Amino acid sequence: MALLPSRRLLTAFVVVAPAAAAVVSLLTSALAGATTSVTASVASLTVAISSSVWCTWAILLAAAAAGLAAESRTRWGAAVSAPLVSMFATLMACNLGLLPAVSPAYRLVHTLVVPLAVPLLLFSADLRRVASATGRLLPAFLLGTAATLVGTCAAWLAVPLPSMGVVAAPAATAVSSVANAATRHSGSAGGEAWKIAAALTARHIGGAVNFVAVCDATGATGSAVTAALAADNLVVAAFFLVLFALSRGHRPRESPPSPPPEGTAGSSSAAMARATAVATLGGEETATTFVPLDVRQMATCLGLSATFCVAARGLLAAGILPSALGVVPTVTLLVVAAATAVPAALAPYRATGGVLGSVLMQVFFAATGATGRVTTVVATAPAWAAFSAVQLAVHLLVMLVLGERVLRMGRAELLLASNANVGGPTTAAGMAGSRGWTTLVVPCMLVGVLGYATGTFWALGIGHGLLRSGVMPAATEMWRR
Repeated sequence: MALLPSRRLLTAFVVVAPAAAAVVSLLTSALAGATTSVTASVASLTVAISSSVWCTWAILLAAAAAGLAAESRTRWGAAVSAPLVSMFATLMACNLGLLPAVSPAYRLVHTLVVPLAVPLLLFSADLRRVASATGRLLPAFLLGTAATLVGTCAAWLAVPLPSMGVVAAPAATAVSSVANAATRHSGSAGGEAWKIAAALTARHIGGAVNFVAVCDATGATGSAVTAALAADNLVVAAFFLVLFALSRGHRPRESPPSPPPEGTAGSSSAAMARATAVATLGGEETATTFVPLDVRQMATCLGLSATFCVAARGLLAAGILPSALGVVPTVTLLVVAAATAVPAALAPYRATGGVLGSVLMQVFFAATGATGRVTTVVATAPAWAAFSAVQLAVHLLVMLVLGERVLRMGRAELLLASNANVGGPTTAAGMAGSRGWTTLVVPCMLVGVLGYATGTFWALGIGHGLLRSGVMPAATEMWRR
């Protein structure tokens, strides 16, 4: 009798176990089927999203807005900068399969958005006003431009750069992965590193608008641009800290009073308020200010910008200007000429144009991140960080040795000019305001505008004339031997 419960349990186990196993098998099959179905659904949804042009535009515009919001509302966003936030957002979206590697949207950004953005940011490029109102800061800024060109040559000689595999046409966006990221840059005209080196040169003379213009003119896109810009942002942030440290205990030399900018009362307090509002230590000049927008002005700004683009294309098509110059450099020439010849006509649209141009530039940075590859960016960014560091170190050395010791320029003016070269007008004005050098706030803004007007051409000149032509590659080989 004592064994009866054990027999019952054994009998129950023999009967129930197969049934339980069958139930478990059915549940496992159902779960596997459900998992496969969910995976297939997610994959189908990802393919649908990445293949839809509307979804691509939605992600690009959302990333552009997120970058601007992060820069203006968070400390980390201000430190990283809006362009980099947008680029990294779309870089991750592309590598997760949410954005395609090739899309008509990217082509439209290069052929329409960038040419439309450049004139909007140059409505204030009145060169006569720059020459008459910048005082001692103008020669210091011109020296800084030359110092950046010298720094570019030194960095090209000293730093082995990766073969980036950048596509050769502005409309192309599919970037092939790098077979050997450690390969030194090619000395031939077919090498692609010179395009990014030229773009960084433009950025360290004018600013982001010049970086974009040179990238568009040379056809640099994708992982190359993302890696270089990310690395350069970190180096520039450290460079600004050095400038602030070197400026301690120095004051600007007395200079004749300069006329106030058009549309202001000329008070230093107003200039200080503007500088404080737009300046961040690691920021880009694409940071937007709080400008009241008017629908009519916005429409007029876009119409003027489109008109300049039409005129530029007409000059190139008619052969009046060489077609190799490209649309963006040509439209830059036209806008600077108009802003200098008839400044009063464009003056009412400067603030609105600046805001619209900043937004369109953000779309470009978002599209650039979308054509990148995480592995390529990680592999090549250190080389571009080294290039930027050498470039800016030589730039600063030339400024302090030649400018301060030989030419006897004031250190305050030299450091502000260097800031205007590397960071653009708003960061230089911010430095002047934070140091209490209120008389130099407006001149900082103006020499920064001069950088906008000329940086693209200096960079394209050194890019095509030295880096690509074979002069610098030959010198590089001799230097390394």
